[in-house]
Amino acid sequence: MSNLWASRVLLVKDLAESVVLDRCRGRCHTGKKSGYVIGGSDVEIIRSRLHSAGGPLAGLVQLSPVPVVAQEKYPSRIIRMLVPFPAGGATDPIARFVADRLSKNLGQSVVIENRVGAGGSVGAGVVAKSPPDGYTLLATPASYAINPTLYAKVPYDIETELTPVALVNRTPMVFMVPPELGPKTMSELTALAKDKPKVLNYGIAGNGGVDHLINHYFNSRAGIDIVKVPYGGVPAGITALLRGEASMMVIAANAALPYIQGKQLLPLAVTSADRVAAIPDVPTMKEAGFDDFAIYGWVLILAPSATPPDILNLLHTELYKVLAEKDVRDFIAGFGGDTPSLTLPQLKEWVLAQHARLGALVKATGARVE
Repeated sequence: MSNLWASRVLLVKDLAESVVLDRCRGRCHTGKKSGYVIGGSDVEIIRSRLHSAGGPLAGLVQLSPVPVVAQEKYPSRIIRMLVPFPAGGATDPIARFVADRLSKNLGQSVVIENRVGAGGSVGAGVVAKSPPDGYTLLATPASYAINPTLYAKVPYDIETELTPVALVNRTPMVFMVPPELGPKTMSELTALAKDKPKVLNYGIAGNGGVDHLINHYFNSRAGIDIVKVPYGGVPAGITALLRGEASMMVIAANAALPYIQGKQLLPLAVTSADRVAAIPDVPTMKEAGFDDFAIYGWVLILAPSATPPDILNLLHTELYKVLAEKDVRDFIAGFGGDTPSLTLPQLKEWVLAQHARLGALVKATGARVE
């Protein structure tokens, strides 16, 4: 190859890489595994830049659209699924169960990484700023939709930075107390709290969780003052409840059932619209005298919004294949959960509707974390 042609090839390569970088706005690399391919519109940009260079190099404007980097088949390496709460809580076991099945369907490992902090905001922020290549996902509870209103600032934009790919489940929450506390109904708990203002406390997994919001909403609706105590995760909160250090706690049904069945803790009410089959004797909050109290916990899987559509579609399809398996449906239904099947556009609308509704409850109750 002559020096002239060598210089031409290098120039085209440099221009092509600059177009790739422009297109992905600094969020990818030009290494051979980047997966970006120069398309027709990009070639027009290169032609324009070559023409501007003038001289003998201007003859290279007769380019045809060609790949400049090799596209890898997704997935070709380990996928990380971040859970923004500690292991052993309500979200973690569900995420691990689904990740294990997804690994088998994709033929590639999906590993869980617990990235905790700020009521789930830290983990969400990490995924929001990750490369949009499908290799970093978020499995989050409802705190994701609550935190943007509850906190003065969060490290992600719920409308633009992350996009949902599957709603794994919706789960009823359960009001739980130690048997020795005394109350056996929500009305008895309310009466005790009114008789002893600021004496009882409620444990929460962390600021920003749906349990935090439900407790705050109960305080507001009942006209009582039960003191909030964050425990840094569901397991630590349950331990405090078992020891009598916490007076009450609102726990996702899947995490609460073992303690109910073992008669270690007493359930007073569920937050779902209907009773839970696994604990049929426990009334709903509506039955306990609190209308408009159907609030669910949930687990949602999201990816960075700039992830290529073909990868989002693949993840959506494979995740709902997992969720359609009978033993997975039975596992979720066993604790009163369900899995609505939603398209990608419907998922986006659903999460924004959740943000609006839960955010409105945050504002109505005056809850706030700086």
